[in-house]
Amino acid sequence: MNHNVVFEIPDELSLLEFFGVGPSESVPRDGYWSYDVTDENNDTLNVSFNVLERSFQTILYVRDREIARLLQEGAVKMFITQVDDRAILTCKFEFENAESSLQIEVSPKIKLHLGTLVVE
Repeated sequence: MNHNVVFEIPDELSLLEFFGVGPSESVPRDGYWSYDVTDENNDTLNVSFNVLERSFQTILYVRDREIARLLQEGAVKMFITQVDDRAILTCKFEFENAESSLQIEVSPKIKLHLGTLVVE
């Protein structure tokens, strides 16, 4: 991992607006934030990231059971976009020979989409 790359993230107000809640845990001096959000189906998503380690993790719970966990390193940028009436949080990752993108929606229902492309 290239440690000279900075993991860019939205400001805390933008993250509050996206998640609809403040962080469930934050240790800014360590570069760590965690958010928990529950959708209209009562499914819960935990999103945590560390800007110093350039890591990003999601854990999806359905009926209080963990059904999916994704931990990804190599994060370079996280940003929020509006598409029609939907807010989408995107996190971009870069590796030696691949690029990945994770898109997250939390309202009205939690949606996750991960894609990876090999680059030459």
